[in-house]
Amino acid sequence: MEKFIKISKLADLKKIKNPVKFLAGGTDIYPLLKDGFLENEFFCDISGIKELKETKIKKDVLEIGALVTFSDVIENPVFKKYANALYESALVMGSPQIRNRATLGGNIANASPSGDSIPPLFVLKAKIKTNLRTVDIDRFFMGPKKTILKKNELITRIIIPKEQKESYFMKVGPRKALAISKVSVAMAFKMQKGVLKDVRVALGAVGPTVLRAKKTEDFLEGKHLSDRIIKKAGEIVSSEAMPIDDFRSLAVYRRKVAGSILEKILEGRLKWVR
Repeated sequence: MEKFIKISKLADLKKIKNPVKFLAGGTDIYPLLKDGFLENEFFCDISGIKELKETKIKKDVLEIGALVTFSDVIENPVFKKYANALYESALVMGSPQIRNRATLGGNIANASPSGDSIPPLFVLKAKIKTNLRTVDIDRFFMGPKKTILKKNELITRIIIPKEQKESYFMKVGPRKALAISKVSVAMAFKMQKGVLKDVRVALGAVGPTVLRAKKTEDFLEGKHLSDRIIKKAGEIVSSEAMPIDDFRSLAVYRRKVAGSILEKILEGRLKWVR
């Protein structure tokens, strides 16, 4: 790296004149460097900005610093309480070494359709805060590896409402550990007198960006869980997936698995009801 700077506070962003690539955990950048994709980039190390490593529990929201790592998510009980889907995604993300380094902000900014934290953040109604603005997460992604971020715009915090909702995450990969998702599903809802309310379903790795499965949400809204309802929801979500054939999986496989994962999540919840 010929061009490299480091900042220790957010206020220093205003002093940066050149376009930069922000470096935090480095788990996404180093593979790209190795393959020669970032040879002429100017890097800015933000890993020392302490204010972005905090998770603040406020009255109505969780305010999560962009430098919070996946290990931090696992170790802080507030995530299991208010953002269980995000907690479950952290448990299956990479290896312990990667989880210790990889940050939520980096996983979001990388904008991979298979990013493990992104489907949970969709169903948890997250907002992405930068040094310039705050946007809903479902307006943040433009396509594979593409976001709305402008030159030197930095994700600073992720804001999640503190709602009394259940949320879950599951994924399927080519192996049990250290696997990039072939398909992932996140779901959140309220259960009121046995009826599903405020249902949100998001699919990862089955489209150009993470997708909201809105037909599935509409179908499940107001329903009592049953084997028949679960099977139908699986069929609907499979039809909403928009995967492609690639070197990791066939599209038809991904559609089928998306339905199977959602059914598994709902079957687990049905056992509580019975």
